[in-house]
Amino acid sequence: MKNNYLVLIQNKSIADQLVQNGVTLAYPLKDFCVGFNNTFLLEEIPTDAYIYVNRVLDCESLDKLKEVLKNVNQKGIIFEDLGVIEITKSLSIEKILFQNHQLTNYESVNEYLKYVDSLLISTDITNEEAKEILDKADKKLVIYTLGYVNIMYSRRNLIKNYHTHYDLDDEDRIDLEVEDKKLIAVENQYGTYFYDSLPLYNGLDHKNILYKFINTALLSDEDVLEFIKNGKINFETNEGFTKTKTIFKIKEEK
Repeated sequence: MKNNYLVLIQNKSIADQLVQNGVTLAYPLKDFCVGFNNTFLLEEIPTDAYIYVNRVLDCESLDKLKEVLKNVNQKGIIFEDLGVIEITKSLSIEKILFQNHQLTNYESVNEYLKYVDSLLISTDITNEEAKEILDKADKKLVIYTLGYVNIMYSRRNLIKNYHTHYDLDDEDRIDLEVEDKKLIAVENQYGTYFYDSLPLYNGLDHKNILYKFINTALLSDEDVLEFIKNGKINFETNEGFTKTKTIFKIKEEK
């Protein structure tokens, strides 16, 4: 039975079970992603799945990605860097833009939709604000339903630099606290990716949702399958900003 979950997977071991439960898959592309334990070569990604690219790319990297995509026959591509729009103009694949901290209003959303087939609404807004975007969007959109959310991304190897400075054993993941905020940092050669300490769950539904996005990074296979099969979440989550506004009007002094 087909549903509208779009699952960004880390382990191919559960891919068949996910597909059998009607989901669409996305795979992080090797050499063009940060924040994942596993990435995949283009030829490892099924033709009915999406390619996922979340690196901020320089000109050289865009040229390399363009060369890789010459052999593309997958369903589509999900990406952050706007340069990908230019290098995929001639490709007959679906294009989904994912700039998580920027797509926060329907005017900018509809402007971007002139160049892509869909986009993922920011997790930095309330569900009421998301509903307004969905109501007024010119195309169906993607909503972040479940998974750890990126807080920050640096192209520097911050973990490696820290461990080198303090002569510590090298790691590619650490848990840390900044004042009262807990974060998870994951690193590879292309940079350091910071996730919130708890995964987001957002049960928002709307007629104009193309996909409900699930990011399986840092989640167990068992928890992912339990949610897809039975709708159950057996781990702690948070609501993010779904009910909390991030912009406040300062009161005028009388």
